[in-house]
Amino acid sequence: MTDPRIEAAARALCNNAGYRPDGDEVTPVNYPEMDVNWKVYEEEASVALAAADAAAWRLISEYDGLKPVLVLQGKSRLVARPIRDLALSEDVVWVTEEGETNEESGAYLVFLDPPPTHWQPLPNLPGEGVKV
Repeated sequence: MTDPRIEAAARALCNNAGYRPDGDEVTPVNYPEMDVNWKVYEEEASVALAAADAAAWRLISEYDGLKPVLVLQGKSRLVARPIRDLALSEDVVWVTEEGETNEESGAYLVFLDPPPTHWQPLPNLPGEGVKV
């Protein structure tokens, strides 16, 4: 089974090239082992997404927002957000939320130590992406 992200990217590439993703006008002649047009673009989509995924990680020092983002702490990927509380530290402190409490926030704050080294934006929610 093809990764849904790769299939979506291959379909977009196919459509952008002027072919119907589920058509077969390209595949029988040039690629007889492939049954639909979008599969011709599968390898290109896979390579492009791998490059984009690698480039998406940015140094944590470059983040200047307050919204939750995906962070890299060692080999762990976590959703975390920075807090700026001068009573705690002059530096930005990164936290993630776990469990439930009776507090208004609804979760315990867990301080990340050591702090994360890289970040990237959270992906779009289902249905917020580009329509193909």
